[in-house]
Amino acid sequence: MAAKMAIGTPIEAVQALKLGTGVAEGALSDEPLAIAIGVLQDTVRFASGFNLLAGLVAPFASGRSVAAGGRVALDTNAVIARLEGAPADVQAVVNAMGGRSPSVSITAGKEFLRGGGDVSALRSFLTEAGGGVGKAPSQALLKDLAGLGLKPADARVVGSAIEEGIPLLTRDKAILRKVPDVAGGF
Repeated sequence: MAAKMAIGTPIEAVQALKLGTGVAEGALSDEPLAIAIGVLQDTVRFASGFNLLAGLVAPFASGRSVAAGGRVALDTNAVIARLEGAPADVQAVVNAMGGRSPSVSITAGKEFLRGGGDVSALRSFLTEAGGGVGKAPSQALLKDLAGLGLKPADARVVGSAIEEGIPLLTRDKAILRKVPDVAGGF
């Protein structure tokens, strides 16, 4: 396994992500990691079309499928359950995913790694399942989610799912209670 490195620039973050380098505790900063993920995915951020003040869950509550492209967002607890959980937890996540590709927000990925998660296991899981890293939510969306009483990290995870237009799998009772039409349990 490669040596752990501090990440301070987008270039270092790209190197860590591409090379599977471990990340030193506290070395992940939002901006370089977000830029690096954007570079790796060659993504272009665009407006989500969601207006929380006009109805956070309109696309979800309308009854139409929100599994855009057959994708589903995973909260940190779902990532941990899938990659490190007991067989029953692993199966619960697999069943809830229903064959859809996983999307892991920047925040959920950082929380997994900070908790001692294996970057190689996360990368392999996302690659093998056709998944990727979710879009970062806009500041306006984060403000609206905070207004619903979500903690900042939870707002970033939920906001990423909303930006992607996909449902979120979680066991977080606060998220399930505050945004039930966006989040589902496993």
